[in-house]
Amino acid sequence: MALTTLNAIPFSLRSVITLILLFHFSSTSVESLSSSSFTHSKLRSGMQAASRSVNSSIIYKTIQVAQKVRSTALQQIAQADKGFNNASAAISDCVDLLDDSIDHLYSIAATQNLYGGVKSSPSCNRNINACSALSAILANQETCMEGLLDYYMDNKNNNIAKKTLRAGIDQLNPLLSQMILMAANDHLSGQLRTIAAEDDPSWAAELENYNNKNFVNNVSEQLSVANSKVTVALDGSGDYRSIAAAVDAAPSNSNKKFFIHVKRGVYHEYVVIPTSKRNVVMMGDGIGATVIRGSRNHRRDRINTFRTATFAVAGCGFMAKNITFENTAGPTGDQAVALLANANNLVFYGCAFKGYQDTLYAKSGLQFYRECEIHGTIDFIFGDAAAVFQKCQIIVRKPLPSQYNTVTAQGRTLACSATGYSFHDCSFTAEDDLPASTRTYLGRPWEPYSRTVVMKSRLGPLIHPSGWSPWNDKMRCLDTLYYGEYDNSGVGSDVKGRVKWPGFHPRMSRKKADKFTVGKFILGDKWLPSTGVIYDPDL
Repeated sequence: MALTTLNAIPFSLRSVITLILLFHFSSTSVESLSSSSFTHSKLRSGMQAASRSVNSSIIYKTIQVAQKVRSTALQQIAQADKGFNNASAAISDCVDLLDDSIDHLYSIAATQNLYGGVKSSPSCNRNINACSALSAILANQETCMEGLLDYYMDNKNNNIAKKTLRAGIDQLNPLLSQMILMAANDHLSGQLRTIAAEDDPSWAAELENYNNKNFVNNVSEQLSVANSKVTVALDGSGDYRSIAAAVDAAPSNSNKKFFIHVKRGVYHEYVVIPTSKRNVVMMGDGIGATVIRGSRNHRRDRINTFRTATFAVAGCGFMAKNITFENTAGPTGDQAVALLANANNLVFYGCAFKGYQDTLYAKSGLQFYRECEIHGTIDFIFGDAAAVFQKCQIIVRKPLPSQYNTVTAQGRTLACSATGYSFHDCSFTAEDDLPASTRTYLGRPWEPYSRTVVMKSRLGPLIHPSGWSPWNDKMRCLDTLYYGEYDNSGVGSDVKGRVKWPGFHPRMSRKKADKFTVGKFILGDKWLPSTGVIYDPDL
């Protein structure tokens, strides 16, 4: 999607982008840039002029600045007052978020084959949309600052760290603004917009060796042909007693699959798949049989939402089958994530995600969920990934008496971003104890360009006739969001009483709906065949 107005970019960056355009259009006033009289052709010309002046060095420079900000954050941790542990935790969050942003920048560098002088981007990170990566970076910055704000509001301590990191992030904004212009400009669509999927010869050879074409087959058959495999068992009968130990054993920066079989049991631990642990395949013994359980939550632990995750994935190419990921904080815990999915080319097959508010944080990257169960109450599928949920069960739970339910809170921040949520052939049902009087909506717009589509799915009577809800009763983003429904069935699928928002499409055409399929929306045909997972590429 081409960028046609300044409103297509978050307000915090508009002033910077305006200055960039003015640099190339010195005769154009600020008023004319922000007014409706500033035509699309002028903006496009300004964008092209800006993009021509920005070469690959802008990417390198942005990486260097991000690394410098990261070093500053590490220094702030060392100097943090030891009497306030949350201060160090909040700054540590910023460090991890900066690491994630730097990885996104390397992936963007891979778009232009800029491997000289920077580390190579793994093959599982080469089919992402550059604007989506930039959107994720902006979200990381916001999350970092929100965490610092929470800490300093709670402790009334000095805000040196906050000011220092804010200054560093402010240095990144002009660079990111120029990159956004490049990504949004149709003139550069072949250079920065979409990273072409590339086959990894070593991966292909490995797949040929063990003929892994049926990921959904018997676990023992899968493990018997794998070159790298370990087993986790609570009773000591495996290679490891904890999942975290098995993850540590996986080779770093590998393009080969590493299989972890997690035997039946309830594992009370918090697991992180770091960016260095790529292509990990984790198989359990079934939903409810292999359970990974935690209870961290924002209300009790006073930590950032992403830190509440029971299981967090940052390594691209991760796959999971037959596992339950659960956060038991309950409806009073506020934000409490069961799974944080923050990587590219992720597959979850036959898994369950159980929580209440913010159950599944599908944060960034291309993601595919097949035949999964997702349980929750408020915004329980949220983030800014490009994700397709196919043949999944969306199960709504009982919230607190004063609350209503919203299935999704998709967080697309840029108009040029190729992110959003697509529900294809899913069912939307309620747990038995959900009162009939509880309002349940398909979603609400977390960010200006929130995008969610429900296609060929079964909607139960729990879905409110209006279908969708504004954000906290604030009628914002209603003309910039994209919500759509196509060929759904069930009592809750009647669109006659749906909202009348400019951005809502109650009766999508087949042609438009086809854009949100596995094959087109997440480029599934380019990377899913090598996983062996079953998927339907089309409507």
